[in-house]
Amino acid sequence: MLVLVHLGDNTLGTTCLPWQRYAGPMPVRRPNRPGLSAFGGRVVERMNQLGMLVDIAHCDGATLLGIVEVATTPVVSSHTGARALQDFPRYLSDPELAAIAATGGVVGLWPFRTRRTGVRDIAELVAHARHIADTIGPEHLALGTDLNGVPGVMAGFTGESDLPKVTDALLDAGFDAREVQGILGENALRVLREVEQRAR
Repeated sequence: MLVLVHLGDNTLGTTCLPWQRYAGPMPVRRPNRPGLSAFGGRVVERMNQLGMLVDIAHCDGATLLGIVEVATTPVVSSHTGARALQDFPRYLSDPELAAIAATGGVVGLWPFRTRRTGVRDIAELVAHARHIADTIGPEHLALGTDLNGVPGVMAGFTGESDLPKVTDALLDAGFDAREVQGILGENALRVLREVEQRAR
């Protein structure tokens, strides 16, 4: 699995936001044109051939759509949320969610919270889950905590040991047991298997 773009733009594509706005000063140069570069397209093609999972987390919309156009296997956004519920550049618009789902990929629910950005608590995380499920289907949902690098998390969640709270909240929100099993891991496993099998 490889995230093509992270805290800044690179030779593959462009980031959804320069992270110095949130993480403090860091040099980030912006290219003249946003989106997936020709080299980035070749990297995606080679990843597909090798059975590597393409992660579009941190990509801007132009790069995301460029990746989806080139990819021949499912892509994921490993940790994000719904832009319709909060106008945070790291979250995805409904058309971007649909583009990922069209590849057969998944979108990871992200329990990130810092400086009034991100989900406040488990109820708000589940609201993102509900919106995404209603937009592209629960089979395209997963969990993506990114806990080893975030400056903060939502209230009521300190780590993987709190996943039963998320499970209960998803069930209370009307997701059935099979949908919750998918969100908690089976959807991600399906994508990993498909990426590997297509490479063979």
